[in-house]
Amino acid sequence: MNLQTRKLELIQEFLKIQSEDVISRLEKIVKKENKKSEFNPFYSHKPEIVRYHF
Repeated sequence: MNLQTRKLELIQEFLKIQSEDVISRLEKIVKKENKKSEFNPFYSHKPEIVRYHF
C-alpha cells in the first residue's frame, strides 16, 4: 500500500471517530510529531537512502 492510500484510509478512519477525548489525544500526538521534525533537522518521518560515491 502506498503512502497516499495509507493517508486517505487514515483520514477516513479519523472522520468516523465520535469521541472528543480521542480527537484531543490524536491532536497532541500530531503536534508532538510536528515539533520533533521542526526542531531536529535529522529527524525524518521517512527513512532516507544514503548512497556513497567512491
